[in-house]
Amino acid sequence: MARARKLAYYVRSLSFVASSWLYVIKHAGGGATFYSRDYAILLLLSIMGLKPIAEIHDYRSKRSKAFIGLILKNARRIIVNSEGTLELLRQHYKLNLDKVLVAPNGVDLDYFNIKLTKDEARRSLGIDSNDIIFGYVGSLEAVGNDKGVGDLIEAFNKISLSMARLLIVGGPDNLVNKYKSMVRSDNIEFAGHVEYGKIPTYLRAIDVVVIPLPNNAHGKTTSPIKVYEFMAAGKAIVASNIDTLKSALSESGAVFYEVGNVEDLRDTVLHLARDEELRHDLEANVLKNLKDISWDGRATKIINHIEHNEISK
Repeated sequence: MARARKLAYYVRSLSFVASSWLYVIKHAGGGATFYSRDYAILLLLSIMGLKPIAEIHDYRSKRSKAFIGLILKNARRIIVNSEGTLELLRQHYKLNLDKVLVAPNGVDLDYFNIKLTKDEARRSLGIDSNDIIFGYVGSLEAVGNDKGVGDLIEAFNKISLSMARLLIVGGPDNLVNKYKSMVRSDNIEFAGHVEYGKIPTYLRAIDVVVIPLPNNAHGKTTSPIKVYEFMAAGKAIVASNIDTLKSALSESGAVFYEVGNVEDLRDTVLHLARDEELRHDLEANVLKNLKDISWDGRATKIINHIEHNEISK
């Protein structure tokens, strides 16, 4: 079964590349603007001298690669998803920074603006509790590495405050038992993998979302869409103090703790659990700048960057 899925993936990928190449060849002479984040497509466009707009996400290569250098050299504009991605690209390639725009990911604001109250959301999910629920929502690991869930569990293992609970929402399910084995507290529960359509309801049921990203290659270069989803849901947020998260989150809408410091994470959780006014202030502040994180806002930012540079040439 795994071999069949892998084969299907390669067939779909090759089909996409082949159809894209045919499209490029057909429209290359019509003055079209080509925009892609697929390396194979970008390489073809570069070789053909079509000067594409290249979008680069989560660049984590340990050394330079000739084909990426060719793409960046020939790109009309370069869009990157994070400052971390830009920094690594600058280490490996000579970039004209006038061509580069850092445009983090965005979110569908309407999708997370649900009508349920917190109590209604909890009832619909079978959560019978008036406790303060801290939530981790997302995949448990990225490229085989813990996303800080282990630290979060350990912090709650050290918390004796009965009113503070941790709900971990995410999978894949085959990893849940691995993290359950770390639990030594009665206040930690797992929902496992849930369908995306239920995420807004889980977020409405949760009081505070925790983003415990470590300061590894993933944490340094990612632009986590989940962060913007939490903001769109109006959540108070606790986050590790890595640059990726600090650039995405306003200090008025989040509380940061020292990355990798379980004791500091524990103390931060306890502080928020005991301070209802602070939780409400964080929620209100998060909702003030939502237009800046919408997909429409991101698209407008990119279009303005492209058009401004074209006019000023």
